[in-house]
Amino acid sequence: MQSNASINITNPWIPGLKLTGSVALDKYIQQGKRWQTPWFVYSWDYTSYDPTTKEPLLQRVQKGPAQATLNQYTNDQFNSLLSGILSYDHTFGANHAITLLAGITKEQSNSNGFRGFRQYFNSTAIDQLFAGGSSQQVATNDPSQTPIWQRARMSYFGRAAYNYKEKYLAEFLWRYDGSYMFPASSRWGFFPV
Repeated sequence: MQSNASINITNPWIPGLKLTGSVALDKYIQQGKRWQTPWFVYSWDYTSYDPTTKEPLLQRVQKGPAQATLNQYTNDQFNSLLSGILSYDHTFGANHAITLLAGITKEQSNSNGFRGFRQYFNSTAIDQLFAGGSSQQVATNDPSQTPIWQRARMSYFGRAAYNYKEKYLAEFLWRYDGSYMFPASSRWGFFPV
């Protein structure tokens, strides 16, 4: 499921002032099940015949796994992206214009999962984990086997610009970013342009 929403707010008493907010939410749920049972084919060796009917003798040959096996998994993810931007544009007289902008974005992503495996089922009529044997069973949410994580990023940013007659320009841009990818002691960085 994906959803997006945004809003733009202007102020009639202060021309050029605008607040923009947006949100994006994504929910992803996946479940899977792989049930494998032994199966058989009949094979003829091109030489054996039934002595009374003279029809070929078919041999039953097992294929697939030796035992019924069940692999089952689930994956649950949620992602969110929130942003807000406050901007102000103003022209003074006919020759001078300024633009001021400040914003924030926050991104989060979480995932959780589970995986289970069993074999040695007494019957292939029930394809549920509880019905399998306990020998060599697996029940885990080990991150190496299922996607489990928590991620987050946050950014503050801004812009200040001035122009004179659309000919002479001055501008300053900056970002202050934080990411889960870096240690807590050096998670944030300031990036002026």
